[in-house]
Amino acid sequence: YSGSVESQRRLLAALKSHSNWKRLCLSHLDMGEPAEGDGVASLLISLLQGANVLTDLGLEHCTNLRPGVLSLICSALVQVGMLKSIKFGFNENVGAHHMDILLASLRRLPFVKKVSLRFTDPPFCHKPPEPLFPYSLTELNLLDCHLKTESLELLARALELMTCLRKFTLRHMDFGSEMAGVIAVVRALCRGCSLEHLDLFDCRMTVAVCSPLRILFSKQVSLRTVHLGNNDIASELLSLVDPLARLNRLAIVFLGNSWTRDCDFTPFFSLYTRNAVKVALPGRVTWLEELSGD
Repeated sequence: YSGSVESQRRLLAALKSHSNWKRLCLSHLDMGEPAEGDGVASLLISLLQGANVLTDLGLEHCTNLRPGVLSLICSALVQVGMLKSIKFGFNENVGAHHMDILLASLRRLPFVKKVSLRFTDPPFCHKPPEPLFPYSLTELNLLDCHLKTESLELLARALELMTCLRKFTLRHMDFGSEMAGVIAVVRALCRGCSLEHLDLFDCRMTVAVCSPLRILFSKQVSLRTVHLGNNDIASELLSLVDPLARLNRLAIVFLGNSWTRDCDFTPFFSLYTRNAVKVALPGRVTWLEELSGD
């Protein structure tokens, strides 16, 4: 919601009059000082404390979200305890301290299953006393988080224990110089969970990740969607076709912009005919069945 602070106050006051909200998506709020009794932050905290059936919360593009304010918001969520899904990102001046507060709260929410995070600063850069994320997550989306190798290795250790994970996304990163951490994450996904959706779009991954990906595709037979677009893996792309073709449940593969003009399309026709898989050909947003005349 974009508007003046006064209009934001009126909106939150109106929302507070109903306690049966199951989904709230709030953005562009000016949190102000937590000490202000009638401020936006205080009204939001009061709203969350009374939201007894809230299961989905989005909090994005907010300003003045100080650690103290976030701590009070998270305490309210833990008090209610029903949250299953949270989207949190693009909030102004948010960094590792905010992430520590948020993750500590997520681990105290027994029903949380889906987490989507966007951070402009490195979100975790030191060893936490506990695992980064709850083991019970079924979906984890990390976007624009600028993860370094140390953070990726922490993430990998958490992923190894997340046996319920079905969807995993790392998007819009620049991992060119952090491939050791990326490889650790891919290897972690080989163990424990039965992954259905893997999205590594626009991560600037190099060909060093292709060998671990081949192993991942051989182990994660439950995969239905694979997204590897906008990565620097053109020279090894064809080596991924055969392990992808062996995935019987695979429905969609997107490899856009990981391509060379003189690359042979034939293996991708094979992938299509063997599995009836929709393949977005790199460099062209074109489905394989259209090229084959179906």
